[in-house]
Amino acid sequence: MRKKYLVAILILACNCIYAQQSKTCLIKYEDYGNDTRIYNCYFLKDTMMYTIETVYKKMYKSFLVYDELGRGRNETDTIKYKKEYEEFLADIINSEKKLEYVNTNKRAYNSNILKRYREKKTDKLKLCVVDTLISMDNWEILDDTTTLLTYKCQKAKINYNNLQYEAWFTTELPYNAGPKEFRGLPGLILKVTTKNDEKGFIAKEIVYPYKGTLPKYGFNGEECSQKKYAAYVEELNKNSNKAFEQMIKNLTKDQKILN
Repeated sequence: MRKKYLVAILILACNCIYAQQSKTCLIKYEDYGNDTRIYNCYFLKDTMMYTIETVYKKMYKSFLVYDELGRGRNETDTIKYKKEYEEFLADIINSEKKLEYVNTNKRAYNSNILKRYREKKTDKLKLCVVDTLISMDNWEILDDTTTLLTYKCQKAKINYNNLQYEAWFTTELPYNAGPKEFRGLPGLILKVTTKNDEKGFIAKEIVYPYKGTLPKYGFNGEECSQKKYAAYVEELNKNSNKAFEQMIKNLTKDQKILN
């Protein structure tokens, strides 16, 4: 009887450990190098995925306001002209949605291979760039500790891509990973920056366990090189800029802009 009891406890413990390891965690990281971008990182059992979210309120700080005669002017007071500002942002967001593209990045924790999946629905083009990342196996783990978003973290440092980075990682979540290309520590990186904070990431929100929808990643298209992918993104950005310029023209059509 005692043996059966011990076996039952072991099975229950294993199930609990497996359940914890199989949970998904979503972390929203702020980009120190560009405050208009948020990296939404999804950490699974042995794989991470991430998408990039645009923070339009930080990207567009001036907007058009019209008077009763239909004359427009540039404004930056988002408090006084809150309604006009929100309408302006809504137009921007809707124009971006019309581009209808999917961009999801995926990497196994123990791999230096990052796969970027890009799909543009309007022309059915699907690309997957397979990129080999610079190794990150020379971390130096330090004794310093701190707390980030209620999680106890330990400090580490590394010289990566000719820059000195400092990272804070936690072992209180079951993932050996980090934002974007950062990896190689025995825990989950919640903050990693250069000493002057010009580059890097910091976790601003943690959802664990995450029970929402994962980003789309159903690649069955063409694999391509980084060079080809860069050319594709450049063309996509041109089209995005053209769409934005056309939207502004439509908004200001037949209106007199006061400088």
